[in-house]
Amino acid sequence: VEITFEAHDPAGHKRRMGDILVEAGILSSEQLESLLAEQSGGKHKRLGALLVERGITSEEMIAKVLAAQLKLPFVDLSAFE
Repeated sequence: VEITFEAHDPAGHKRRMGDILVEAGILSSEQLESLLAEQSGGKHKRLGALLVERGITSEEMIAKVLAAQLKLPFVDLSAFE
């Protein structure tokens, strides 16, 4: 199942990763609030790292969101030798 999401708002501004993942149904609003609180509580880990550590999503999904935010294509290198 391919998940689609909008990484930019209608004005072309980059949307926040957490908001993108909530909209895609990968993360709940409550989970996002909890992780952002943890992040601001002194743990200076990136949201993507926390999501992967907690098993909420995969590194691949984080990479897809980052690629979309940067307007770059995502390439799955495991498909190549």
